Amino acid sequence: MNWNLKSIKEGFFWKMYLLEIAFIFLFYFIAKFFVKKIYGIIVLMQELGSELELYGDVSGDTITPGQAEGLTSLVGQLSSHLGQLVTYLIIMGVIIFLIYVAIYSVQWHFIQNKSLKNFKKYFWKFTFLSLFLFLGLVPLFFYVLITSREFLLGYLFENSFSGFALTRLVIFSFLFLFFVYMIFTGYILINKDKFLKAVGKIFSFEKAWLYFILLLVMILSVAVFRIGLGFGGLISYGIAALVIALLAAWYKIFLVENLEIK
Repeated sequence: MNWNLKSIKEGFFWKMYLLEIAFIFLFYFIAKFFVKKIYGIIVLMQELGSELELYGDVSGDTITPGQAEGLTSLVGQLSSHLGQLVTYLIIMGVIIFLIYVAIYSVQWHFIQNKSLKNFKKYFWKFTFLSLFLFLGLVPLFFYVLITSREFLLGYLFENSFSGFALTRLVIFSFLFLFFVYMIFTGYILINKDKFLKAVGKIFSFEKAWLYFILLLVMILSVAVFRIGLGFGGLISYGIAALVIALLAAWYKIFLVENLEIK
């Protein structure tokens, strides 16, 4: 399929773009809802942790019945809040995964076939491949986010840099994007091949230059996001999200057009 100017005028590109926008905004509102809940639980756990520190000097020989009851209550509350925290994280992950599969299975199939014919078979292969994506990349993403939080907060909000943190972030970003590129390659291969055969072809690493195009798209997306933060305000964030969605939709179409693995 040739996604030329005619295809854009006929609306194929814009349909893909709207799907990209739909996921970004659904992800934003769902994540915002759950992050607010999770943040509230973390604050409560920190407060309980501070109260727990008051019992640091209490030993089994000197503890009074009242102190024992208070300590037991604190531990019970911490355990309860921890359970709520894990539950919210799981629910958020499941909801985002289902939305990801629902939207992007349609998008990738439509880009490659220009219709939803034989979509059901593609949908299940897409779901299984995406499950590997989430199980592998989500933990890596959070690890990068946590270990690089000081640099990210300084760069995004304080215009400060840390050379060591930047180097570590760049290395992990290269690795993260490499896995994303492999999964994107898989989404294309499963369109025609059986699942296991397609997975095997992912590791052929043909046309590696397409990975560096993805890297460029990511750099541009981060720059756009940074500019949006610089202006501030909901409108600026929305415009930044629209531009990022445009870049993402363009790259997927570009990848489908240029990647052919026999």
